[in-house]
Amino acid sequence: MKKYLCIAAFLVTTLGFAQINMEVASFSKIKIDANANVEIVYSYKDQVMFTASEEQLKNFSISSENNTLTIQQNGSDIPGLRIRIFTNSLKAIALNGNGNMLLSKFTFLDSLYLSMKGSYITDLSDATIENLVISRDANSKAIFENAKKVQESINGTLQE
Repeated sequence: MKKYLCIAAFLVTTLGFAQINMEVASFSKIKIDANANVEIVYSYKDQVMFTASEEQLKNFSISSENNTLTIQQNGSDIPGLRIRIFTNSLKAIALNGNGNMLLSKFTFLDSLYLSMKGSYITDLSDATIENLVISRDANSKAIFENAKKVQESINGTLQE
């Protein structure tokens, strides 16, 4: 009986959370217009990984042009959508929608521009950032512990 339960659990997990990998052209700017949990991971290989089926991703426009990775949600939300982005160069992140964003395995960034519209919670983790510029809505939140110089504006008002 336990054997059948394990097989059933594996099938539900496999069928419920398909994983799609896409190799993309090199980029240092990321623009996401979607409701998702996003993780940006330091890696030497530029790629994007989605926990969604190919059918669900038909409602997305995904491109990597002019040094910018753009992910645009054109249809309804995908419950539990997780996007993992792998890159070794990061200068700007623009998030529009609802979700969480985590920066992983980045140790140092000279400068980073972060824009958040909607209701995103962004955790820049342990990355040391020399110059951090944040422009966000009041419903969004940025967690940054190791930023040296920070300029933050909320709803267009510069914070002191």
